[in-house]
Amino acid sequence: ALLTDWFRKLLLMRVDENLEKIVAKDLSPDHLTTLKKHASLSSAQALLKVEALLLDKELDMKRTGFPRLAFELAIVEMGEILKPKVI
Repeated sequence: ALLTDWFRKLLLMRVDENLEKIVAKDLSPDHLTTLKKHASLSSAQALLKVEALLLDKELDMKRTGFPRLAFELAIVEMGEILKPKVI
């Protein structure tokens, strides 16, 4: 849930910096600075894909007998989504 919440905040900041007031509500100034920096590193489309993946995998982790494996696979998929594209 914490990872999903972090990526939700990243997505909101990436889409519109005016949402900072909503996002910053429960963050320290240092965390907000880090969030802004991380939000600028990925596209909104990539962050949206990660958020959808995390929500899907969160359900998988609840249904499977191997939640750790489901989590690890989600991390690998996130890495592929967020990997910088080489031109």
